[in-house]
Amino acid sequence: MYNPKISIIIPAYNAANYLREAIDSALGQTYRNFEIIVVNDGSDDHGATEEIALSYKDQITYLQKENGGVSSALNYAVKHMSGEWFSWLSHDDLYHPDKLSKQVFLLNKLHERGDSQLKRDRVVVFSDSSLIDAAGNAIPKQQRTFNTPDSTTLDIILNNLRRNNLMGCTFLVPKSSFDEYGGFDEKLRAVQDFDFWYRLLFAGYTFRYLPEKLVAFRVHENQVTFKIPDRIKEERSMFYQQAVIQLGDHEDFGIFKTMFTLGCYLSERGNEPEAVKIAFRSAREKGSALKYGILSIILRPWVVLYGRIRCFLKQLYFGLIIRRKSRRKSRRKSRQGSK
Repeated sequence: MYNPKISIIIPAYNAANYLREAIDSALGQTYRNFEIIVVNDGSDDHGATEEIALSYKDQITYLQKENGGVSSALNYAVKHMSGEWFSWLSHDDLYHPDKLSKQVFLLNKLHERGDSQLKRDRVVVFSDSSLIDAAGNAIPKQQRTFNTPDSTTLDIILNNLRRNNLMGCTFLVPKSSFDEYGGFDEKLRAVQDFDFWYRLLFAGYTFRYLPEKLVAFRVHENQVTFKIPDRIKEERSMFYQQAVIQLGDHEDFGIFKTMFTLGCYLSERGNEPEAVKIAFRSAREKGSALKYGILSIILRPWVVLYGRIRCFLKQLYFGLIIRRKSRRKSRRKSRQGSK
C-alpha cells in the first residue's frame, strides 16, 4: 500500500478571521502521514495571524516571509516541504476529513489497475468542491460536473478551460512537478493556479478526477475576486491567449466550441489579435464550415452577451448573500450592544 507523506501548505496574509478553522480541518484528516506548513506572507495585523499559528506549536511548521502574494508564499513553502506530494489549503477554506485519504486511495487504485501510461510521479489528482459563506453555512448551488473519472487530458482541458472550474485547493500534486516546472508564477495574482495546472496538462501529466466534494470554498467580501476584479480580467485574458496559442494547432482538437468561445472573449476585450485569429481559424478548420459561418454571424454577439449576463448574475448572487450576512451580523451586534 502506497502511503506517501503529504505537505499541506496554508498561505496566510491577515488571516486571523479563518486561519484556525483551516488548520483544524487539516489536522482532522483521516489520512495521517502529513505535515502542515503555514506561511505568514508578511501580515500587518499586529501579530494576530502569527499568534494563531504559533498556538499550534509543533503540530505545524510555521514560516514567515515578506509580503509577496499567494504564489510567492506557496513557492516558499515548497522549498521547505518534506512531503512527496503538495496539497494547497487557502486560509479561508476547509478540507473534508477524507480529502487526503480518498485521493491517496485513488492513487493506489490507479497503480493496482496497472495503467501502462501511468507514472506515479506524473499524476495529478483533483476533486469537486462545495461553497460556504463567511459564517461557514452551506451555499446552495447546482453542481455542474464537466469531468468523469475516465476523462482524458484533452477532455479536462476543453471541459474546464472556458468555465474556470478547476479549484486549486482540491489538487494533490507531486512535489517533483515543482522541481521540473518551477512552481507558481509570482507575477500573477488571480490565475496562478490555472497557469500551473495547465502547464502540467500540456507537459503531459496525467490528471485524474475524483467526483466528490472534498473542499469547502468560502465566499466572502474580502476575497481577491472582489478586491481586484480588473486585475482578474486582465490576467484571465492573458491566460486565455496562451491557452489558445497552445491549443490552436493541437492535432487531436475536435471540439471547436471552446476555441470559438475563447476567440469571442478575447475579441470582445480587444486582446492579442493573433490569438483571436488562431481561435477562429481553429474553429473554422476543425468544425463544420457552414456551422462556423452561421455561428460567426448569428451567435457571436450572443456568446459575449451570455458571458456578461452570467458574470453579472453570479456577482449579484454572491453579493446579496454577503450583504445579507453582514446585515445579520450588524443586527446581532446592535442587539448585544443594547443589552
